[in-house]
Amino acid sequence: PTLSLLEVGGILRQASLIYGESNDDKLAAMMGIFSSAPAGDVVEIGSLMGRSAFVLLFLAWRHSIGPVLTIDPWRAADCIQRESPDALQTVTDEWDYEILSEGFMVNMVPFRTDDHAHLRLTSDEAFNVYAREEPILSSIGRPITYSGKIAVIHIDGNHDYDCVKKDCELWLGRMLPGAWLILDDYIWAHGDGPFRAGNELL
Repeated sequence: PTLSLLEVGGILRQASLIYGESNDDKLAAMMGIFSSAPAGDVVEIGSLMGRSAFVLLFLAWRHSIGPVLTIDPWRAADCIQRESPDALQTVTDEWDYEILSEGFMVNMVPFRTDDHAHLRLTSDEAFNVYAREEPILSSIGRPITYSGKIAVIHIDGNHDYDCVKKDCELWLGRMLPGAWLILDDYIWAHGDGPFRAGNELL
């Protein structure tokens, strides 16, 4: 089943209230793919303050896909994109990562905390946890059980080529037949890491 216009409007409206860099076109594309996604886990690498995470949570619930796992270490050392211009690299020094973390959790509270867990780890550290296929605690201490099989994955972490490639190598082997990969910033003004990694996949 496709979303109604009211649902589309509601998702875009609510997402606009959460700080983030995902625009309406990208969020609309997310809405489009979920109606054909298989049942399984929904994974996001790189969450910032939760704009896209909110959309993933709503869509996973709406289409009965499965639980959502978000991953973001919120650490400056992991955020520096060394292949990007100097001006972009220094932006990461200006963020207060505890505010980002707390803001994300506050933003997620109204949206299905019984079906979502977050790992404040790097992508590779989080994969080691996920691969154990043991329950992961939600923000309210509820154990969330993941299947270890991915229906939708949103890779939006560090955009340096080596980082994007490593995320793909770690996680894409867990994708189900018919699953979807959302590779953020394939066309990006500040670097070509996602573009190069995406082209290799294609």
